[in-house]
Amino acid sequence: MTTTVIEYRRPRLYDAQEAAIFAPTRFAAVEASTKAGKSVGCLAWIVEEALRGPGDGATYPWISPAYSLSQNMYRRTKRMLGSEAVAATNESDLALTLANGAQLWYRSGDRPDLLYGFDSHGLVIDEASRVSEESWHAAYSTLSATNGRARLIGNVSLKRDWFWKLCREIEAGDRPDWSYARLTWEHAVDAGVIPLSVIEEAQRSLPGPVFEALYEARQPSEGMGLFNTSRLIADEDVEEDPLWRRVRAWDMAASATSRSDYTVGALMARGLGEEVTVLDLVRGRWEPEEVLNQIVATAIADGPTVDIILEEEKGSSGRLLAEAVRRRLENAGAGMVHCAKISGDKTTRAYGLAGCIGAGNLILARAPWNDDVEREMLAFPGPEHDDIIDSLSLGFNWLDENPQVLGSGWVPGQDGWRS
Repeated sequence: MTTTVIEYRRPRLYDAQEAAIFAPTRFAAVEASTKAGKSVGCLAWIVEEALRGPGDGATYPWISPAYSLSQNMYRRTKRMLGSEAVAATNESDLALTLANGAQLWYRSGDRPDLLYGFDSHGLVIDEASRVSEESWHAAYSTLSATNGRARLIGNVSLKRDWFWKLCREIEAGDRPDWSYARLTWEHAVDAGVIPLSVIEEAQRSLPGPVFEALYEARQPSEGMGLFNTSRLIADEDVEEDPLWRRVRAWDMAASATSRSDYTVGALMARGLGEEVTVLDLVRGRWEPEEVLNQIVATAIADGPTVDIILEEEKGSSGRLLAEAVRRRLENAGAGMVHCAKISGDKTTRAYGLAGCIGAGNLILARAPWNDDVEREMLAFPGPEHDDIIDSLSLGFNWLDENPQVLGSGWVPGQDGWRS
């Protein structure tokens, strides 16, 4: 009988990190500060589960919210293990076969239906607060035949999602097969994982609720929303800057009933600095054909210096709408039409906008719609309608990711900068 010896050395983990992830329970949930070491700890855990397990085809999935995150963890595991412990790699399927025959699979949780149909001996749900509950249910079902173990790790979301509720049930003692731990920035700083200067800069840069969620691993204090509306600036006399890049960002609804969401188009501008100005807001409940008509009419009224930003959600509907708008605007003297790919939940997408407001850099042109903006901000996250927030977040993120840079190919025109 041949014995295979695999040399493996666990990465250095600090005490609280090791206790949280290598708990003796079958299941463990860990709410943690960003960069507190939750992912590297779970990489070590799932590798050791696979090395101690039955081998010979036993599967151990690592499930992340998106493919790119799974791909990153696949590459990190490869680097951590080296060639001696890995018998085979599959780059297209993101799979590692260890020397004992066990397989580490790296999967995206964006399609729960693709997580059924196999047996797993152990698994990790990474960034659990950003993975759907349906994906967790699918992953859990794969552990039934093997009595496999699982680790769920993630930041705290600003909304009370399924992962947050699960952690509270564990804390209350309602889940006997589970353990719970919280890793904060203080644990990470004490262990030398994060410099204190990074934390101090995060405190200065992020809105209070965002810092509490991302670095203290807890829900924000009662009564604290994402947006510090006291820092909003409403200006009676907005002076348009010739260096502005201007966009009209649309958040679209699909119906016109009295309870449906609104379709919102926010006209936003940003120059070379940090200030972002909201110049106009179009808002209404329209049927799909009228939504298209409104976008086209507004684009023509805005003129060629205002680009149109549309959401591209999962599926082809966003691209089809963009093509329909482009066809209607051809030779109409309107701006360019762009599709912005959407990722993350509404709250995550609003972080940049919240930071801009907290720094006193969001200016509203004084108008009746200012009250609607503030009302949604005070109620967010979780209002009945958050369409204004979605539109402003879309526009802010586009301007932030596509900044105005002198010498970048944009040239000043009569009404603004054009390429």
